[in-house]
Amino acid sequence: MPGCARGYASPREREPKSLSLPGEPSHRREVIELVDVVKLDGRREPFVREKVTVSALKSGAPPEEARAIGEAIERIAYDGIPSGEIRRRVLEQLRDRNPEWEENWLMYDRAVKKRGVEATAGIPAR
Repeated sequence: MPGCARGYASPREREPKSLSLPGEPSHRREVIELVDVVKLDGRREPFVREKVTVSALKSGAPPEEARAIGEAIERIAYDGIPSGEIRRRVLEQLRDRNPEWEENWLMYDRAVKKRGVEATAGIPAR
């Protein structure tokens, strides 16, 4: 991309993927500038609050709770935050609000993403 280092978009060029909640106007989509998530394989990608919000929705949280979780994670996000830390903090938020939502997330990880016990290591029991 023109004008970008390391082959990814500069903060002004970043556009979130088309993730929006039902009934939420597209102009509300946001990306935090200058905050990249470091994936397990070392890749960096921009933090997008809506990815957290949509994951919380899929775990069973109602839209307002899901938005609150996304906002809470956005507040603690920092440049270079590991994706595992985001995951851990989302699970904490889900557990604090409704332990069933946390369990739904973990079942999805095991069934769909094929994450096993090692992915849940370090997550305190309820």
